[in-house]
Amino acid sequence: MVKEERLLDELDSWIRENPAIWPEPGPAQITDESMAGIAQGIWANSQVSQLPKPSPNPWLRAILGAVIAVFLGGGVAWAAGVWNPGQPQNVEDGVICREASNLSARGVGVAGVNDPLIACLNAWEDGLVGTGVEVPENLAACIGPNGRLEVFPGSDEICEELGLVAAETELSPHNQAVLALSDRLRAEINDAPCVAVAEVAKRAETIAAEEGFANWRVTIARGHQRGQCGWAVMDSQAQTIVAARR
Repeated sequence: MVKEERLLDELDSWIRENPAIWPEPGPAQITDESMAGIAQGIWANSQVSQLPKPSPNPWLRAILGAVIAVFLGGGVAWAAGVWNPGQPQNVEDGVICREASNLSARGVGVAGVNDPLIACLNAWEDGLVGTGVEVPENLAACIGPNGRLEVFPGSDEICEELGLVAAETELSPHNQAVLALSDRLRAEINDAPCVAVAEVAKRAETIAAEEGFANWRVTIARGHQRGQCGWAVMDSQAQTIVAARR
């Protein structure tokens, strides 16, 4: 009986850690307050430092990496209802470039890119990864524990050795569309000097519709309606864009 209870506890824990495989019934329980709160500082608790370039404003995707880790977890990706473990869950989160072939190695985050290997190679060549270490001959892209792209020095076999799934060489059409949406939100809203929160919501709704995501939820974080300057926080897994005060 004790063994059976222990097995059930382990199974329950695994299901909770992998909601993309065993989804809870009903819509995702993500509130405006939780999205806005995460957007204001959770990235500071990560051991991964955010790369200041090549993106002019990496804040949005860096924060969203934390959003997916907190709310969804797991290491698989869903695109248009099809499970694809070789694709990142939230492509807008970008990629983590690790300086060694282990998950605890120091890394820097590069904003959402179409080619994570090239992005991380550039980071190595610029001395932003592996300071004082020779640029590796080979890099391998894997899907990390939280569904984010991670690149390690070494051959493709490193993914399996780390218990990870090798990332596909190209983004799916769905992920390419999500990345295009993220880029427009950044360029037209988050990089602007100051856009009122209410206007952020209007612009985000228009941009989402134009990019083929008219069914996404666009909302204003509670208590932020009168904010003079705001930005858009996007979570593609939750299909949500939140306008929040800067």
